[in-house]
Amino acid sequence: MSLRPDLLLLVDYSPAIGTGHLMRCLTVVEWLRLASPHSLAIRLLAPALPLPLVEHCQRLGVEISTPEPQRPLAAQVAALQPRLLLIDGYGFDPSQLQALAATGITLALFDDLNDRGPLPAALVINPSPLAQPDHYPSVAQVLTGCQFAPLRAEFSRQPYVAPSQRQRLLINCGGSDPLALSQPLAALALGKLPDEAGVDLVTGAACPHATAVGHWCSGLSTSRLRHHHAIATLAEVGASARLAVVALGNTLYELCALGTPVLGLWVAANQRPTAMALAGQGIIDSYGADERDALGERLQQLWQQPQLLDQRAERQRQLVDGRGGERIASAIRQLLA
Repeated sequence: MSLRPDLLLLVDYSPAIGTGHLMRCLTVVEWLRLASPHSLAIRLLAPALPLPLVEHCQRLGVEISTPEPQRPLAAQVAALQPRLLLIDGYGFDPSQLQALAATGITLALFDDLNDRGPLPAALVINPSPLAQPDHYPSVAQVLTGCQFAPLRAEFSRQPYVAPSQRQRLLINCGGSDPLALSQPLAALALGKLPDEAGVDLVTGAACPHATAVGHWCSGLSTSRLRHHHAIATLAEVGASARLAVVALGNTLYELCALGTPVLGLWVAANQRPTAMALAGQGIIDSYGADERDALGERLQQLWQQPQLLDQRAERQRQLVDGRGGERIASAIRQLLA
């Protein structure tokens, strides 16, 4: 029989939305488990997940419940009686948040956009460099800025080598690659980079066209391109990259912690403000998904500028130290104390 959860995770997930909301919450769980491996009962309320994500939940000791579409969400949450509810996703509108708060359950919330009015939460986390605590005047505890970007523990432990000493490119278009950019970006990179440069193309566990991408990669007459699917973490492959072309989500913060310079693609409108802010500071380069030609030219230029790459890497590492998940987990433990 399942225990009453100490912590219930409520996330937006689908192949179209991607895995970012889910993985942020599971990263916080990882830090909670590192601090106290068996003390908390944790449950996830989410639609059906691909097998690699189910297995990841199992490794973290997270039980999974599937929502009932015809039943009010607040009633489903109340029936589980969690001590704390951690919410991550844009699909939870103000009326749903108010209904969840009306159950009397304490709410903690990831919020990237600050566009839902006053939030009925005891804790709000917004890792955007644009966020400020006074954006949430009604919330008792607010964690804002890149120091609260939730990254898995290995990103703070990975040995650092300056990008100028690396010779591979990383390409990752998110957990599900909703715009099917993986293959065209890999083809673009192979045409722009020198022959000695390798390319690591990573597709996520929820990518519906990963098999087709893998077949395309294996059919090329080159050893420069490696396809990695549903790998446990980007830490090792990211740390070996001279430069990374990635969809801008939590992966941006992971690469900052690794000191891997970023050419970012914002593939959803909510990613653009952070992308533009960091690009304006010269920390990353940022492009829309329809600006691949310009991205390719910039990739070719930056590859040949090792001093600039090393300078950017140092600025990124100053911005994100990789321990944001630990700080969030500490705040959650205090709410559960």
